[in-house]
Amino acid sequence: MAKEINDKPIYSDGYLTVDVSRWRVLVAGQRVKLSPTMFRLLIALIENRGRIVTHRQLLERVWGWEYIDDLDYVRIYVWHLRQKIEPDPPNPKYILNEPGVGYCFVAEAESGLGNTSVKDLKTLFRLMMPMPPWKGPPVSQALGIKWDTVKALLQGKGRG
Repeated sequence: MAKEINDKPIYSDGYLTVDVSRWRVLVAGQRVKLSPTMFRLLIALIENRGRIVTHRQLLERVWGWEYIDDLDYVRIYVWHLRQKIEPDPPNPKYILNEPGVGYCFVAEAESGLGNTSVKDLKTLFRLMMPMPPWKGPPVSQALGIKWDTVKALLQGKGRG
């Protein structure tokens, strides 16, 4: 029996659309050309959206096991990928870095944080982490983020 081909894009949010069956990426409705390596990297991140994928996992999946110690490949390709798909590459919304660990694809619609920048989120988490019990409402209000959304994210309920 022949395997059915899925015509649905694996990711689409109105700004970014990734369609594996057609090997196509659209950014703001315009087709963006990616190298096969960049496309595989993007797919690996999207398939694990909301979870950190380590440098080694990405190297093994995208380049092969013989490259698992070449971390610079991942950093360079992520930089180039951000230039092509991010609305503001210096302040990424889709591909986030976890220093020393790896990268995470975050879907804006899934995060529930709308236009909140990554810098704001990192600041929020830094401010909240050392305060047991967390005193979220004043910090989240200062950053313009609803506390319920932050609490859900911290408890792992805000992402798929």
